[in-house]
Amino acid sequence: MSAKKIDRPRILIVDDDEDILDITQTFLESRGYEVVLARSGEQALKEVERSRPTLILLDVMMPKMDGFWLCRVIKSDPRHRLTPIIFLTAKDDAQSRIEGQKCGGDDYLTKPFDVDSLEVRIKAQLKKVSKLELVDKIERLLGMSESQGFLAKLDYDELSILLDHIQERLKQ
Repeated sequence: MSAKKIDRPRILIVDDDEDILDITQTFLESRGYEVVLARSGEQALKEVERSRPTLILLDVMMPKMDGFWLCRVIKSDPRHRLTPIIFLTAKDDAQSRIEGQKCGGDDYLTKPFDVDSLEVRIKAQLKKVSKLELVDKIERLLGMSESQGFLAKLDYDELSILLDHIQERLKQ
């Protein structure tokens, strides 16, 4: 098997609170993540297109454009439908958590938050999206529809082996 270049996951943090941006950026960079910052919803939309983040940490309460609306906009674009969005917000009520799921959010963490808990959630979302991307790629290579879904039951290692095998066969 050939060695593949592994890029650092790029995380976009969207928050209008400078302290949250600083603390979260410092922690994530110390853990090896590449971090991009946006201080508003408008800036976040530009950064999503420019930097193509692997994952987005998104505040709900921001001026002009709230995080729920921004999540809907991002997830409605087919290029970003698999990009995980973790809400990182002070809104701790049940209705906000439900709204976070309805609009396409993948996880929800309230402020103040524990950085280790945040990292566990980030790793879980990155693992999930890696598997979904592999399934999507294999299904496209095989010309299969998502409704067949048996590939989703395989684990990441099995999918990687299957993809390598398919790519080798296509080269022949």
